[in-house]
Amino acid sequence: MKKDKTKFYLTLSTMGLEMGLSLVVGFFLGQFLDKKLDITPWGSIMGLFLGLAAAFRSIYQKIHKLQEWMREKNLENKKQQ
Repeated sequence: MKKDKTKFYLTLSTMGLEMGLSLVVGFFLGQFLDKKLDITPWGSIMGLFLGLAAAFRSIYQKIHKLQEWMREKNLENKKQQ
């Protein structure tokens, strides 16, 4: 039981890290494109939005996996009772 709670909280804690990293990576890739293609500031803006989209996609997938995991745990608990 304690192992399950730890897994749950660790998964939740990685969500913020993934969101921050997605935004930072997207922004820096956009800056790279700005310098390479001389399109300042559009590359940074596009990179930031793409990073934001990647972050939300990642969070959505994590939430979906957590919901499935919680349903399975609830079913296991009901079977044990």
